[in-house]
Amino acid sequence: MLRLDPSAHPQSHGRRPNCDARRCAGRRGSRGGASRDVRSGQRICGPGGFDARRCQGVSVKGSSRRAPQRKTSEAISAGGVIVRPGTRGLEIILVGRSKARTWGLPKGTPDGQESLSETAIREVREETGVLPHIVDSLGSIEYYFTARSTRIHKRVHYFLMEPAGGDLSLHDEEYDLVEWVPIDDAVDRLTYPNEASIARRARDRVLGPLADNVAAGEG
Repeated sequence: MLRLDPSAHPQSHGRRPNCDARRCAGRRGSRGGASRDVRSGQRICGPGGFDARRCQGVSVKGSSRRAPQRKTSEAISAGGVIVRPGTRGLEIILVGRSKARTWGLPKGTPDGQESLSETAIREVREETGVLPHIVDSLGSIEYYFTARSTRIHKRVHYFLMEPAGGDLSLHDEEYDLVEWVPIDDAVDRLTYPNEASIARRARDRVLGPLADNVAAGEG
């Protein structure tokens, strides 16, 4: 509600106020809630027709405007689940940040005209120190987040991988924690549920054929 200070428009020597109930509280205009002069029909209070001298103390309702919709941008990444048989069963590599106490799967954004598989191989090699070999696709996940007032819709494509060289000691500085973790423990340790679902998918993809082979041998 707009309220103008009457002291800013003093009345002199008993003259009638510039705005009375008949003139400033007249019919509501068809647009923007503007008041009209009941005699001339001219808008005196409202968008495009506000006159402070004649609308003193009158409630003015402007046009109702919706808040501007936040811009949404698209983003894409690729990463992998590196799997190996270990002394504690099937293991995968997790990357983490000790300060933030977060654990995730290695991934990153394409560099130039890279394909998704090329991006996944490069990012996994950089973040883990291990040279990966792609076995199969694990599908993708998607989520939204906000950065600098922009809403980001991100889709991350994952690949099932196996180690083909390298060592964890060769990982870059993006993460300070890089470990081989038993896959069941990794599912529980992963910070984000959608990444945990990818780890479970990798486990099922690898153990499914193994279970079938065992069953066939016993038969």
